[in-house]
Amino acid sequence: MRFRILLLLLLPCSTAFSQDTLITFGAKRYPVEIISKSGDSVKFRLTGKSKPKMFHKNWVSQIKYANGSSESFFTDAEKAVPLDTLKAKIIKTISAHAYEVDSKKQQYRPFFVGDYIQMPLYVGTKRDGGPGFLYNFAHVYEFQPISERNDTDAYINIMLDFQEKPNISKWKKQKLVLRVRGHKEAQEIFRLLQNYNRAMVEKQIVYKY
Repeated sequence: MRFRILLLLLLPCSTAFSQDTLITFGAKRYPVEIISKSGDSVKFRLTGKSKPKMFHKNWVSQIKYANGSSESFFTDAEKAVPLDTLKAKIIKTISAHAYEVDSKKQQYRPFFVGDYIQMPLYVGTKRDGGPGFLYNFAHVYEFQPISERNDTDAYINIMLDFQEKPNISKWKKQKLVLRVRGHKEAQEIFRLLQNYNRAMVEKQIVYKY
């Protein structure tokens, strides 16, 4: 009898402390109460705050609910892609469609240095400029919504860590801007890079343990 009374007293406390967790692409965790999800947005309230906030789904990698369930915005097929296959597709798709933001001739020819992406520019078959910046997709701060400027071009903007001089300079926060020819192609590159960020964050978590 005493045990049953104690259990009834503890139940409201456990409910009060239960919360959802919103995880961003940069692996930041926010204790929240999910209010609603509609279209491209997630509406939530930070724990201890009264004013609701809203994130675009481009910010959100996963939601873990208080009841123990979770929701990812990636399909099982996306999660099942082997890392080497994902890297190869990123290289192929960016090389075919992505240009420097202010140039119609400078085209990106990325390659991987371990799990980092190096992004040199080429004009035709010749490299134009230095070795290219090195980007760390395990440390993404924001995937901004794709900007479609005209009938053909779309712009991808991603805030993440980079090295201006690979293996020499320090990691800094920087915006990577890709001008992509083709709206469909921009969507494909955008999703590939989001999926790569997911894979890198999960790989980091595994290594920590």
